[in-house]
Amino acid sequence: IRDDIFIDVLASHTSYIHISSRKNPTTASFKLLGVSPGTEDVKGQITLSLLSVNKQIHSECKDLLWKHNTFFFYPDSLFRELKCIDIKLAANIQHVQLVMDLLSLEKWNEMALSKLGSWAKYGALKSVTLKLVDPILASVLHSSSVWTKAIEVQLALLREAGGKSGYLSRVKKRVEINTRIECAFVEYAQRMSEFKGLYAFLKAVQDAFGGELWVDGTLRT
Repeated sequence: IRDDIFIDVLASHTSYIHISSRKNPTTASFKLLGVSPGTEDVKGQITLSLLSVNKQIHSECKDLLWKHNTFFFYPDSLFRELKCIDIKLAANIQHVQLVMDLLSLEKWNEMALSKLGSWAKYGALKSVTLKLVDPILASVLHSSSVWTKAIEVQLALLREAGGKSGYLSRVKKRVEINTRIECAFVEYAQRMSEFKGLYAFLKAVQDAFGGELWVDGTLRT
């Protein structure tokens, strides 16, 4: 019962948390918010006051925050939010979900994957989930001469990170997509049955990054 109470206080009810930075001219601080990645709705603040009750409770609880929560990041927000957290504290993060846009032409994806690599090597990182943005559009554009090279660059980044000799090779990995959400927001999307190249494209992403492929909450083989 004691352990259940500790977990109830320190773990998000969705199992995902988001770092919200608060800055003023003299200090930088942060708060942890429960978040639902499917909708990105904030579910309330995770309070850490329990860790300050006494030394015994602190000793018993100090690892629960990291063990029972997955930190939810966008590649650019990862760096913005981490400015408010001590480097040694961030190294305790064990589970990360990274929202990745394979059509991005900026360096944020590369930088974020590299940061996760440093946590895997020097920190406590145990699992990484890639939540793909616009994979339907990416699968279509992958056959376009204009976008093929750009998307291949992103696949090469994933291969470098998650391949057999990659810096995330020893971390548990998964690739995740919710096609229902994607179709709801892509006005020009056809019915999923017509996207014959989508699953082949997702398999290419999985082969590059490694780990499991989850589509609409179902493990694909």
